[in-house]
Amino acid sequence: MSKQGRVFGLGALHSKILPACDVSSNAPEASEEVEMITQGLQEVEAEIKQSREENLQFQKRLENMETLVQSITNLSV
Repeated sequence: MSKQGRVFGLGALHSKILPACDVSSNAPEASEEVEMITQGLQEVEAEIKQSREENLQFQKRLENMETLVQSITNLSV
């Protein structure tokens, strides 16, 4: 990277690929965006945790049903 903040070898692509790298003008927006992404990530993590808990409950119910069916089958024989 040069002293001017340019990446060597990108040439004119620099302005198309890295327009948000001007930290001085985009710092408040970037901070808000990071906060929104963090909040969204926390919401997704909470949903995943709830889904895992529900999945465990369903697995336990299924195991109980399988045990019940097995017991009924053994009684019928």
